[in-house]
Amino acid sequence: MKQFFFAIIIILPNLSCKKSDNNIQTTIEPKYCWKITDPIFIDKGTVCEKTTTEIATLYPDGYYYRSDEALLCWYNPTNGNYSKGLPASLKSKFLTADFNIVACGYCARWYYREKKKYIPTGGITYSPTNFSQLCGDTVQTLFRGREVFLRQTTDSFIVRQFSDNGTNW
Repeated sequence: MKQFFFAIIIILPNLSCKKSDNNIQTTIEPKYCWKITDPIFIDKGTVCEKTTTEIATLYPDGYYYRSDEALLCWYNPTNGNYSKGLPASLKSKFLTADFNIVACGYCARWYYREKKKYIPTGGITYSPTNFSQLCGDTVQTLFRGREVFLRQTTDSFIVRQFSDNGTNW
């Protein structure tokens, strides 16, 4: 008799009706913090605890990105333009397809001037200071105070001096 009750106790739970959850999908969309910007990439603040769907509804123009998204540097080898600190999700809104991801130290602004040394007296004159955005291998070879030979005339020796801030040479 004990065996009969024992068998019923084991079999009954397996015969009970179960509701199948196979057709019910309960996915919870994750919530993030989002950086909001405008069409000229001016920071308009951060909005947190919003799903992708909620943020898209709040900002239908699409000028937002997840606050944990990496800010990248972009370079267009065709025209030499460089953009710094733009997330990949907003690239198509601000840049053309010609821009490629580069290391953020790939381009830098360097100040330069010509230093002319008059050989007979040793006197030195300087041209006005200019600046230029330089990219690639050139940036890796520059440092404050670097002088690059340009030309020599019969009475002068002319070099280009570089500075990273335009003040200290």
